[in-house]
Amino acid sequence: MAASSLIVTVNILKSTRVVSQQAFNVPAIFGTSARFIDAYRVYTNTAAMLADGFLPSDPEYIEAVALMAQAIKPSKFVVSHFTNAVAQVDTLAINSLTVGHPYSFTLNGTVISYTALLADTEQSVLAALLSAIGTAFPVNPPVTGAVTGTGPSALLTLTASVPGAGISYIVTDAKITHAAVTPNHSIIGDIAAAQSAVSLENQFYGVIVTSHLASDIEQVAAYIETQLLVYVTATNDAGVLSNAPGNIMAVLKARAYDRTIIMYSAEANTHGPDGAWMGYMLPTTPGIGNWAMKTLVGVTADTLTPTQIGNILSNNGNIYVVVGGNGCTLYGIAPGADYFDVTIFIDWLTSTIQNGVIAVETDPLNLKIPYTNQGITMIENPIRHALKQGQDNQGIVPGWTVTTPDITQISKADKSDRTLNGISFDATLAGAINQINIQGYVSS
Repeated sequence: MAASSLIVTVNILKSTRVVSQQAFNVPAIFGTSARFIDAYRVYTNTAAMLADGFLPSDPEYIEAVALMAQAIKPSKFVVSHFTNAVAQVDTLAINSLTVGHPYSFTLNGTVISYTALLADTEQSVLAALLSAIGTAFPVNPPVTGAVTGTGPSALLTLTASVPGAGISYIVTDAKITHAAVTPNHSIIGDIAAAQSAVSLENQFYGVIVTSHLASDIEQVAAYIETQLLVYVTATNDAGVLSNAPGNIMAVLKARAYDRTIIMYSAEANTHGPDGAWMGYMLPTTPGIGNWAMKTLVGVTADTLTPTQIGNILSNNGNIYVVVGGNGCTLYGIAPGADYFDVTIFIDWLTSTIQNGVIAVETDPLNLKIPYTNQGITMIENPIRHALKQGQDNQGIVPGWTVTTPDITQISKADKSDRTLNGISFDATLAGAINQINIQGYVSS
């Protein structure tokens, strides 16, 4: 639990988490080049990366160049490492062969079982369990397997189908021996390590990962959804153009993620379109920036057919195409159908309200906040200030309201517990104009 949550909790739509105010405009790039041994480094320009040993061909450097080449750019960015995902490997063995025994274990929450017959051997029981996995997971099984050896030496080796996708085993059957051979490793662990290592003044909010493999994107997006971060990525997978079953945009849409934004770009692996997009937009004041209709320096717009565009947009993906003679991002939407600027603004509003209220509570000149109407007003003021700032930043429209209880409405239990309930506000997002329909009439 964050220490701030012990003082004030703010619930706004989907988010109860808080971003450090200084982190909002800071992106972090994760790559595999490992040009330094530190957990991370902070840069204000790309020349310093070259001085640290990065090569112009390194994907971190390519993303950083794109990040810093835009009309608006961050004042600093973090670079950290990730190592390639490693597939988890586990083995199962039969340590006691008993006819009629229901051999069973749980795989990712699903029970896998087989009851031994008279003619069974250790290897045939293991083969039957492997077959049971196929029955339980007829489509996209989480593991692949093979039985080797004979008798008590027989082993069922199970390998995660997707490197980095952690597999959960629960083996309570005393007649089965389970051994973890190769621990799972994913990019997620590396991002989490950087979050823990980074200093307070260098905390980051935006995440770019140089891998654009669908399996990596899927795992990172799942993790980001649990964090107070946003993730910008790109893909050149032809499957998203044809809307092939299981393409990465369709997968992200099905999971309704709103902290990830994904773009199709033929240059996903060569010119850093995700870095360019983040570099342009993350430094903007939350509420002001609309991720649509942006021209990205150094990125070539794609030429797509109407069908391809329709397939991408139908999965809440984004594109970079020529509109009116210039490259243009369309439409700045997250897989869950929320516009990305809304997610960022809500994070900012949550953080600003919470930090403002905590500032009142911890002000050295306020020896205490009295549990009176005067004290309630002291708490109300920073909420109003944050909403007014959000209105000035074009995040919400005028007409918002803040409701606070009168001291006579406070229960004895709340007063005794020194907890203030009953504060709420109502505001309407300002949104942005992305598409325009014009109908005209001309007469003679």
